Amino acid sequence: MMKEKLQEVDFIKIEQQNLFYQFLKQIIGKSEFKMEDLLVAFSEEVQKPINKDLDKDAEIELRLDSVYDPRVKENIPVIRMFNKNGIVVENDAFDESEKIISIQLSDARLIDPNISVDDICEIEFTIDDLTDKMKSTVFNGWKQARKEVLKQITIEKYKDKINQKFIAKILKRNNNGSYNLELEDKTTVFLPADKVNQQLNLDYGSYVNIYLENINQESKLSILEATTISPLEIYELLNNEIPEVANGLIEIVNVKRRGGLRTKVSVRALSDSIQNELGSIIGQHSSRINDIKNKLIKEKIDIIKYSDIPEEYVKNALAPAKILDVIKEGDKYFAIAPDDFLTVAIGKKGINTDLASKLTGLKIEVISATDATKKGMSFDNTQVEQTHYFKSTTPRSNRSKASERFKDVEFDLETDLLFSEIQNSAIEAFDEINQEKPKAKVSTPKKPKLQNDEVDSLFESSLNQYKEDLSQNVYDFVDDLDKYSDDENFDQAEQEEVDKQVAKAKKDKAIEQFRKIKTQIKDFKVDNDLANYGLGDADINFDEFKDEEWD
Repeated sequence: MMKEKLQEVDFIKIEQQNLFYQFLKQIIGKSEFKMEDLLVAFSEEVQKPINKDLDKDAEIELRLDSVYDPRVKENIPVIRMFNKNGIVVENDAFDESEKIISIQLSDARLIDPNISVDDICEIEFTIDDLTDKMKSTVFNGWKQARKEVLKQITIEKYKDKINQKFIAKILKRNNNGSYNLELEDKTTVFLPADKVNQQLNLDYGSYVNIYLENINQESKLSILEATTISPLEIYELLNNEIPEVANGLIEIVNVKRRGGLRTKVSVRALSDSIQNELGSIIGQHSSRINDIKNKLIKEKIDIIKYSDIPEEYVKNALAPAKILDVIKEGDKYFAIAPDDFLTVAIGKKGINTDLASKLTGLKIEVISATDATKKGMSFDNTQVEQTHYFKSTTPRSNRSKASERFKDVEFDLETDLLFSEIQNSAIEAFDEINQEKPKAKVSTPKKPKLQNDEVDSLFESSLNQYKEDLSQNVYDFVDDLDKYSDDENFDQAEQEEVDKQVAKAKKDKAIEQFRKIKTQIKDFKVDNDLANYGLGDADINFDEFKDEEWD
């Protein structure tokens, strides 16, 4: 009877020890973390309450072993617990409540026949031999030990994968705008709010590309930290989309990014075969750079030509702003912009200047030409009164193939030539009207005469419409046609052909607006004042055509 009961107890003990082994094995999983190290961590958690409540000299050790299980007729792995510093006591002095720290002499001699009272003896015990209070302490300790072990496993697995790209699943959006993510192996990742690309759609259960940025060992939650605005994404896109970059013919010198808003990339040619590194990246009809922009969703990207000359590098880095000159004073570089271009040079919330400073590694301050003059700075101001810039980020639709190639171009407006064509077209329209003779009177009410101020209004309206339409077609970085023409390596014949087509596109668009006026004017009677009205004396101030502010 006692034998059967003992065997039953032994089976329970074996099952507990085997389950403990399975538990530890699951923690380790497929990692390279060693079972021996895990056993040490768990041994310490068992020893703490025993040292505190029973014996400060107790030394606990968990061991991996195997025992024969007659039910399966083979050895199975188990985890056994021992107090290596137990003490032998007389049989009549033995206390059952202290069986973890002491063993009666008769039982000790079953292990070692030569053992005596007060000798040190190894005592095996199970978790059930602990008091409820100690069990609670041990279990909480094991939970913490498990977290620490999993943390070490995660560190070992990902310490060499910083800056690598992963696909993560969205688990939760936190109140502060951060996100909890999950990798394919179920490892959780933290995405801080300031590392979130606001252009991305991060819905629960969706997947997103992330870059592992940091391992925060002090974190009590996910120790892996990621970003969706890494500059590495730009490097990867350029390497994949631009063969000259992939082949090492063009070097990406630096990348600075305000994720979801704007990125600046400085490049330089490493081979004499590259005549124009910027043109190589832009591609024919802007095809290459547009492919990259599409993959960045709404984020703008500026491709900057690198220069070893700091002043020139700063000037390039502030694109798409036109900078008249760069003056160094102390450790600061003053970038002087035309008054009308100051906001463009600084950018919304200072983004353009900030990215340019980070790209060049220099302190940059943008000031207007007027302020530079007041400060007594000597600079080249030849462009101040000569150039009119038009810029917009509003997309156009239904473009012809001819206009498509200019949709991303920032250009200078040749006002004299363009508006002389406009004026001639308008005069032709008025001449046609003046030549029409009234036929017979009709009984219908007369339409109101179009007075001079109404003509002015129509002309003003048409100019505004022209300016609005013209501002639709634009690109968002440094390489306007003027930039290319400054490059001594640029193909001059190709430049001249592009200039001709740009000029024609600008004139045709404006003239088309005035042809529409013909139709409107023909609906009105023309009085003598209108017949004598001419555009030659019109006072049109072209300086009001200022560049629009951009993000």
